[in-house]
Amino acid sequence: MGPMIISSSTGCHIEGSLFWFDDPVPGDICFLSAMSRERILPWGGKLMVSEDLGRILSISSQGYRRNNSVVCPYQHPFSIGSYEIEFLPAGAALGSASIHVRSPAWSLLYAPHAMPLQKPLTALTALKKADILVLRAVSPNLRFPSPHRKEQLRSLVEYSQSFYAKHDFYPLIVCDALGCAQEITQYLGELGIKVALSSQIYQFTKLYREAGVDLGSCWSHYHQKYFRRKVLIVSPHSLARLKLSASFRRSMIYVTGDLSSYQRHKDQGAFEKLYFLNYHSTLEDIEAVIAATSAHRVVLTGPYIRHYKEQLHSRIPSIDLMSSYPNRQPTLADLM
Repeated sequence: MGPMIISSSTGCHIEGSLFWFDDPVPGDICFLSAMSRERILPWGGKLMVSEDLGRILSISSQGYRRNNSVVCPYQHPFSIGSYEIEFLPAGAALGSASIHVRSPAWSLLYAPHAMPLQKPLTALTALKKADILVLRAVSPNLRFPSPHRKEQLRSLVEYSQSFYAKHDFYPLIVCDALGCAQEITQYLGELGIKVALSSQIYQFTKLYREAGVDLGSCWSHYHQKYFRRKVLIVSPHSLARLKLSASFRRSMIYVTGDLSSYQRHKDQGAFEKLYFLNYHSTLEDIEAVIAATSAHRVVLTGPYIRHYKEQLHSRIPSIDLMSSYPNRQPTLADLM
């Protein structure tokens, strides 16, 4: 049967063990699958991270540096007591990982970011067979018809160039600092368009280059005096701190890899243009992960469990789907 999986606000926990996923707890061990701005790190949290994520956290401004992180190279198993642990590349943003845990009685794969059908900038998704597969339900609609990535990027460039022809400067691009920003930078660089990056995005982009990702040579650090002929890319977090004139804020483009964020900003209408580059597992990705792992049990955690159950059951009616909730209890939203 295997262990009980208990949800938390940002991840989950293997009941009866010291192991937590994406939810650091003082005194226990947390396997961190990716960086998140929503996660609050307590003092004394013991973090196990991929090698690339370790570098990302070392320059993050979110308080990660105060925690002692143990770096775990991809596809190099190690032991903690009677458990064998292995970090696997997830195929999403740099540093993202799936975590494989093997005990004498069962094996488990925690795969909240696995994207095996995508062609990422970073390492391709790696998977291992497991008795239990844990997925995080993070998208409100697995059937959302995601626009083609190249078409979205092409449309972004066409709008930016048209805007530049009229105003003699490019519109501001606001996007996720990790993943989206580097994909846009690479695409613009291939067209010979120069890019200025805000501080954190610039640091993250250097890590992509160090990881062997070819992003061209058209990008540089943002400087207030020297970016008028460049496309300025900033994160939502750093936008308020930039000293930009009103004219340079006249038109802002928002690009995100999170469907909830995309739909929220679409309703608010705060941006001139919105683009969506999906950075979550699609329904087809999840089907491929389930098939590759041959899991006997699939456990869902996260805010959209009900949505995932409905959409997965219609595609794989024979699958054994289990819901995991904090304190084992669903919320009212899950029951509706």
